[in-house]
Amino acid sequence: DTEIKLEVDYKKGFSYDRTGYGGTSYEPMFNRVAELKPDVFFLFGDGECFDTARLKKPKCEFAWVLYDNFKRPTTWGKEIKLGKT
Repeated sequence: DTEIKLEVDYKKGFSYDRTGYGGTSYEPMFNRVAELKPDVFFLFGDGECFDTARLKKPKCEFAWVLYDNFKRPTTWGKEIKLGKT
């Protein structure tokens, strides 16, 4: 997806039905994080996007949360592996 379609406060038991597939742009999320100024930002995904060159490193602690056969698209940010797909 290329835009933020849903923003929620996480609560125990939260569930979400996936609606978008492919054509991923991470830039809208990074821009929103810059506005919110959180202490930490975890991005769950496959790390595949078409706008890597436009991404700006967040000022907060940041980690890519990926399945182990995917790689983070930047040299910055921590990398957390969830398991095999």
